[in-house]
Amino acid sequence: MAKLTKQELSILKALGISEAETLDVSKISSKAERKRAANEVGAKVTYGYTPHFKCGYCLKTPSGNCIVCEPKYLAYDKRYQDSGTLYIAYSIEKSYMKVGSTTKIKERSKTLRQQNYGGFSDWVISFSEDVHASAGQIEEEMKRNLKDYKVEGEYIKDGKMQRAIEMFNYPVEKAISEYKILIKKFENKDITAHPISEKLDTKKQEIKALPSKFEFAEQWLHEATKLLCDKFAKIGHSVPKLRVLYGFTTNGFTTEKSKKFRGECLSRAWTTNDENIIFIAPNTRDEVDVLATLGHEIAHAIHDCKSLHGSSFKNLMTQYGYLYDEGFEFPSLKLMFEFQSMAQELGKFPAVSLKTN
Repeated sequence: MAKLTKQELSILKALGISEAETLDVSKISSKAERKRAANEVGAKVTYGYTPHFKCGYCLKTPSGNCIVCEPKYLAYDKRYQDSGTLYIAYSIEKSYMKVGSTTKIKERSKTLRQQNYGGFSDWVISFSEDVHASAGQIEEEMKRNLKDYKVEGEYIKDGKMQRAIEMFNYPVEKAISEYKILIKKFENKDITAHPISEKLDTKKQEIKALPSKFEFAEQWLHEATKLLCDKFAKIGHSVPKLRVLYGFTTNGFTTEKSKKFRGECLSRAWTTNDENIIFIAPNTRDEVDVLATLGHEIAHAIHDCKSLHGSSFKNLMTQYGYLYDEGFEFPSLKLMFEFQSMAQELGKFPAVSLKTN
């Protein structure tokens, strides 16, 4: 019988996951059986594996993905039990239908058309219904029921060609009727709010309740920079002279999403005293987000902004604990835990309250 280490328990605590919501799968050899067993008891994290070669931890989602190295998969598995909107989209051109779930139903048909999902650009939402929990689970069961009618295509997402694997050649009216029956079946199970969601809400309240130790944002950022630079030093990188300012980037204030930056680093060529200037924008307020953004900008300062977001920059960020997936950068779970510990030490970030409308 496997046991969770103190460090693994700390990681789970940082995520708002109790030990009661984990499952020891050391005696279960089949991946499918591990997932089934976890879903049966409502476990959100499984353990009892050989330590992962990258991080040395044994924490995985019921689907078998390491939550330390690939924290995005924890969100995917959480979605399996979370609330959402179930929908059926319909393409008139081929009479194909798509089964899915989303939290942004108003935008979904537009997104499918823009992506040319499956090779079609005429998608319309034929059916949608909100559920309080288990949206992903209901969706997956519906797909299993329709597996004999599955068809595949392609679409472009994030500039890459993807396989469209959620299309079915099946009468849409019949599918809507069966989807409603399936939803009713889950409602009869008396599904309540997802416990992890409640715990994450509690965690947010704890962050909000952090003591205020600094009056001004730049005081907080100065101390945060020391903590982050210490970690860079431990992995063999010296940080140049820099100054961290709280204010908008050289792009200025904008509500346009594509030009809205959380931070910016200016090269030493901008200054007469050979120092890098870092801006942390006022639209970054959460303590962990501020630390993640500041860490990113300090990495730019180490290279004096010369490598931009190229391979040498990403190598440094990966060494520090950041991960990359389909063009997105985010802290690993281990690094996220470190940021949360720093936030506890630094106290509440004294952000300004701006009217953005």
